[in-house]
Amino acid sequence: MSTVLTSWGTPDGQSRLPEVPLAVRRLPGAIVGGDVSTQVTVKLDERTGRARVLVADDHQALLQRIVALLASEFTVVGTVTDGQQLVDAEAALCPDVIVVDISMPGLNGLEASALIRCRGSRATIVYLTAHDEWDIIEAAWAAGGLGYVIKAAIARDLVPAVHAALEGRRFVSQIATASRPRVAPPIPL
Repeated sequence: MSTVLTSWGTPDGQSRLPEVPLAVRRLPGAIVGGDVSTQVTVKLDERTGRARVLVADDHQALLQRIVALLASEFTVVGTVTDGQQLVDAEAALCPDVIVVDISMPGLNGLEASALIRCRGSRATIVYLTAHDEWDIIEAAWAAGGLGYVIKAAIARDLVPAVHAALEGRRFVSQIATASRPRVAPPIPL
């Protein structure tokens, strides 16, 4: 499949894009994963005042749908179709958020985002996937993700997941939380 890398806005992340720190919210029993908060710094698109999003998915039709869903609230700075392209595009475009499919050719989404994190990127990561197994969700958290959206729930969950990630909160599609292992509460002595 050919490389699809489109660019809008200012990709260099230089000082002409103002840094806007977002408030950190601490939510008891956050959507999933307990009390999670992360400091997030966003470089808004100079023309639109919106957060900048890079999207990675190897299915062209879904990639177009993702862009259409995000375009009303965010600036989509680029799209790519595999993990290595994602690593390269993140370095060139400096997005605020990366929306990435977990299952892609070459480097998968988890491997690509781990490489991006190792390089020191401050972009927040929202994973898109067909997988709803809890061990994969935990691997997504370990790779630095804040959002986990099941593709069957993309229309309902993608935009709220990106907003949550920009606020430093975790988000998991409700379908995925059904597979979460249950732990019995402690017995009082």
